[in-house]
Amino acid sequence: MARLSGHAVAMVGGLTDHTYVTSSERHVWSCAGRSEGGRVICTGSGSAWLASCLAGAHSTAGIVLSVTGWCHQMANRILRPAGVDVSAARGYGLTYHFWGRYGRDASGDDTWPELDHCSKLEATAGLHEEGTPFLLGSKPPGGPPPTIPTRLDRMIDERLGGDYASDKRTRLRHFAAVVEHEQEELVSAFHSKRITPDQYLERFTRLAADLFASYERVLGRDDFVRLFGIPPEHALDFLDPEMFRHAHGSKN
Repeated sequence: MARLSGHAVAMVGGLTDHTYVTSSERHVWSCAGRSEGGRVICTGSGSAWLASCLAGAHSTAGIVLSVTGWCHQMANRILRPAGVDVSAARGYGLTYHFWGRYGRDASGDDTWPELDHCSKLEATAGLHEEGTPFLLGSKPPGGPPPTIPTRLDRMIDERLGGDYASDKRTRLRHFAAVVEHEQEELVSAFHSKRITPDQYLERFTRLAADLFASYERVLGRDDFVRLFGIPPEHALDFLDPEMFRHAHGSKN
C-alpha cells in the first residue's frame, strides 16, 4: 500500500486553498492547478495504482472544472482509495455546497463512473493490494446526488446546529433550490455548447455572487463565516479565472 496525501496551498487572496495529491511512490496529481508547496491536510493508506487510474491522464479525475466540481472534488476522488478527503482545505465548504464531496455527477454523493471503471480494471487485472478494501460495491449506489438544499441542510446541522432557526433555514433552502435549477440550465447550456467556457464562468460567478449575498442577508456575517469558513466578501475567491481558463483552453 502507498501513502496518499492531500495538500493545500493558498490561492490568490490567501483565504481559500487549492488542493492537490501526492503518493509515497512519487506520484503528483495537480488537480488542475499548482502541485508544489503548501501543507499536508490529510494522509491515508491506499492503492496508488487505483488513485492514478482515478486521476486520469490530466489529474482532473473526470471533473470538469467549475461545471462538475473544483480542485477539492478532484482531490477527493483521487484520495478515495485511502478513505480521506480534503475537507480541511479553506473554502471547502463553498465547493462542497455546489458540487458535493465527489462532484456533481457522483451518484448518491459516493460513487461515479470513473470509480466503477477503475475498480473493475483493478479487480480484473489482479492489481488489488492485500489488506485494502475493494472500492467497487463497497457502498451501494444511493441514487442521484444530494441537491444543493440537502447539502446546505447538512452543513447547517453540523456547523450551526440542528436547532438552527427554522424560518431562516426555510429561506436559505429556497434560495438554494432556485440556484439548483439555474445551475442545471447553465450546465446544460455549457455541455451543449450553447455558451462558451468564458460565458459559463461569467454567468456562474454572477449566480454564486447573488446566492451568497442572499445567504448573508439571512445568516448575517458571523453565521455566514461559521457556515462556510470564509467571510462573505471572499466567498468567490475559490473561483480562480486563470485556473478555469487554463483548464478550458480559453484565450481570454
